[in-house]
Amino acid sequence: ESSCAENGQCPFYHYTADRDEEVAKDVPIHMLIAAFRDQLCGRTIHNAFSRAKNPKRIFIRIIDQTQPGSDLVDDQGCWARYCSEYNSNCDEFKDQVKTIRVDAGNSRGPTWARSKLSAMVNWDYIHRDDPDEIVLKAVEKQHFCMQIDSHMDFADNYDNGLIDQHHQTENDYSVISTYVADIEQNNKDQ
Repeated sequence: ESSCAENGQCPFYHYTADRDEEVAKDVPIHMLIAAFRDQLCGRTIHNAFSRAKNPKRIFIRIIDQTQPGSDLVDDQGCWARYCSEYNSNCDEFKDQVKTIRVDAGNSRGPTWARSKLSAMVNWDYIHRDDPDEIVLKAVEKQHFCMQIDSHMDFADNYDNGLIDQHHQTENDYSVISTYVADIEQNNKDQ
């Protein structure tokens, strides 16, 4: 059922080009991860790329808060753990990930880290026409952005599902949120 007016006009739903799966397959998804000494972050990166229908459209920004000099696996770092434990050919995605390392002792909490990630996306949007200023990938209004925890899994083809769900809202300003289910439930009853 449509949430639009009787005349079919949706006042806040104008960008519909990527409703078509062929057009949508290359629309970038910007993923933001605030990690604090999380040994599962490498697995999250692996799942983000391996479960996407088109992993080349996934761009990940990470604030990686670790303890320098620590031997703990928690402090190995997201990207290093991804490369060592999950993808020995991680160079295939190195241009799609930007990590900012922060000393965990200087951390000011997850909200602070998430605000820094949002600022990174904003910077890449403001400077989208100046390639020398782009931190990771130019951001356009029609791109998708998702902020996730550093210990997540994804349903198969979640990238297509995300865009489909967005269009079901019939609102360009929609926010899609979820309470994360137990990992044992992943890819069941989709």
